[in-house]
Amino acid sequence: MKIDQAGRLKQLPPYLFEEIDKAKQKAVDEGRPVIDLGVGDPDTPTPDFIIKKLQEAVLDPSTHKYALNRGLSSLRQEMAKWYLKRFGVKLDPATEILPLLGSKEGIAHVPLAFIEPGDEVLVPDPGYPPYNSGTIFAGGKSHFMPLLKENGFLPDLDSVNTGIAGRCKLMHINYPNNPTGAICDKAFYQKVVRFAEKNNIIVCSDAAYTEMS
Repeated sequence: MKIDQAGRLKQLPPYLFEEIDKAKQKAVDEGRPVIDLGVGDPDTPTPDFIIKKLQEAVLDPSTHKYALNRGLSSLRQEMAKWYLKRFGVKLDPATEILPLLGSKEGIAHVPLAFIEPGDEVLVPDPGYPPYNSGTIFAGGKSHFMPLLKENGFLPDLDSVNTGIAGRCKLMHINYPNNPTGAICDKAFYQKVVRFAEKNNIIVCSDAAYTEMS
């Protein structure tokens, strides 16, 4: 019996991190010295207070069941407090915050909520692979925005012509940036907002590294 994969799987490029693992293992098998930098792994142990809290949670019978689909209200309220303290942004815990298993889950699922087959998505290049793969799974098409050194590794929004912008419904940005390490200022975000409002585009800001810059 032969079972064919769905066409969308055939559109996916090789997964970058798996390719890196293959190259690393090949070097190890050949006896070559390898310095393993990991894949976004911390280089210090998890703090003791976090480990202790996790241990306490595991022993609490109230955690031995399915979680609420929107997460604990108390957690969302604390998240809103943190955003207000850190960024001066007021968020409604009931309607504007959703805890996730990780950023990859959110990034991959956002296109499923907003992208129709044939819609286009602005994706930074280079960038986190799920920006593109999530678009493909939703039936969309990625329009790649080069992150060039001469532009501070920021996307050149002025080079996105009106026709392309008009077909795009979603835009991914990521600062502090992975893999370039670039950062941006408030003026850049203001420009992104103006661009998005003009073209009716949802901005998906992947701010995973704000506390590391």
